[in-house]
Amino acid sequence: MSETAPDAATLLDEVGAPTEWVPFDHRPRTVGRMTVGMAAHGDWQLRMLRVEGAGAVPGVMLTGWAVTAAGREDVLLTPVAGGVDICVPDEDGHELHSELRVLVPFDAVVDTGRSDLPNGAVQVVPHVTVRDVPAGYPVIVAVRRGPEPPPIPQMREVPVDGQGKPLRIHQTGSLIPEIELAPADSGHEITVRWPDRTREVVALPG
Repeated sequence: MSETAPDAATLLDEVGAPTEWVPFDHRPRTVGRMTVGMAAHGDWQLRMLRVEGAGAVPGVMLTGWAVTAAGREDVLLTPVAGGVDICVPDEDGHELHSELRVLVPFDAVVDTGRSDLPNGAVQVVPHVTVRDVPAGYPVIVAVRRGPEPPPIPQMREVPVDGQGKPLRIHQTGSLIPEIELAPADSGHEITVRWPDRTREVVALPG
């Protein structure tokens, strides 16, 4: 068992070693102390984990999609808000991205794991680690694997002087899923707004 195995949720002990492991698939399920679930829309997936039972666990880790490059020099890592974007060239020389964004909680630690393959290539997996997770508290990430998304024009205003006159700043960036989390009769209910503005309600049953 590897704590950086792609597409998985892992419980960690006090020193960060894996103790329980379960892969993500298209159905919610409970394995040991972990309940996992996911939802997919376009290039994006929502991956959810909740610790069951009583008390807290020392830590949990959620991993995203793995990408493979011919060598370490072909891997480009870009920190993004609440996550990381891994870019490698695909077989045709086009950009292939594996992106991970933390939605809950905000103090999670995002990193990447690298493995050297027998053929000399390198596999890179994005992952998020959360320490001291209480039972009943969900950890939710959004992951994406695919080509570079088209830039989405955005605008924000900031004051620039003592009179509070705003300056409009135009910028670009890819949109990520947005969520609203609420307790349900059994478990949690997550309302997702996907980047194309489609809304979906996802259950993480108890």
